[in-house]
Amino acid sequence: MPLPPLLLARLKRRGIIKEGDAEEVIAENYDDENPEGAKRKSGSSASGCPNKWCPFHLCTDYCFDHWGDGVEEHRVDPVYNRKRLRMLRKYPLPESWTEVYDPGTGRYYYWNTDSSEVSWLSPTHPKAIITTAAVVLAKSKR
Repeated sequence: MPLPPLLLARLKRRGIIKEGDAEEVIAENYDDENPEGAKRKSGSSASGCPNKWCPFHLCTDYCFDHWGDGVEEHRVDPVYNRKRLRMLRKYPLPESWTEVYDPGTGRYYYWNTDSSEVSWLSPTHPKAIITTAAVVLAKSKR
């Protein structure tokens, strides 16, 4: 930004600014050529984000930084683990259903590999609510 003419004349008289000095222009590039979050822009979700199953949620840098990889499987609450194993003994999984660990919630869910249905309880459990997987719902909404 150029100096006002009056100030410029005063500075020249004092010898602070010499005649013919050109104003230095500094241009900086603030764009990161190889941003750390480049992989994040590909539509992937943070594995530890508890909101990743919401069909309307798109993970941002905050999700990757704050939630990271989530709860590691070996750190699952032992009380929860005992109850889960007891439930599976009482209500075993039918064929085509598999148990999947979710690091975002630190819990296991059950997934039908044939129909992409999911449930937080074993599908043979009387209180099980079997729904369509959120990933399938999100793809159908786009």
